[in-house]
Amino acid sequence: MLRNLVTRICRQCRHLSDMKILATYFRAKAELCRELADILSDQRNHVASKLRSMADEFEQNASVLEDRLADEGEAEEVQSNEPDHH
Repeated sequence: MLRNLVTRICRQCRHLSDMKILATYFRAKAELCRELADILSDQRNHVASKLRSMADEFEQNASVLEDRLADEGEAEEVQSNEPDHH
């Protein structure tokens, strides 16, 4: 479910800074989910398990965005280093 969201968000991001902000947002949400799960502390607790699962998804989404950022950054660097033949 969240993977589809990230794909749609990536298509709509116009600037690398947008993706960087979203990656930071996903990492913060992952941390929050893990903190809440730790507070519940019972590993068999369904809510704690769900929160950890959500945290993993947020981390994956952040990684997807950061990978895309790295790819876009490399592409921009190559383009900026190309001589202008006009």
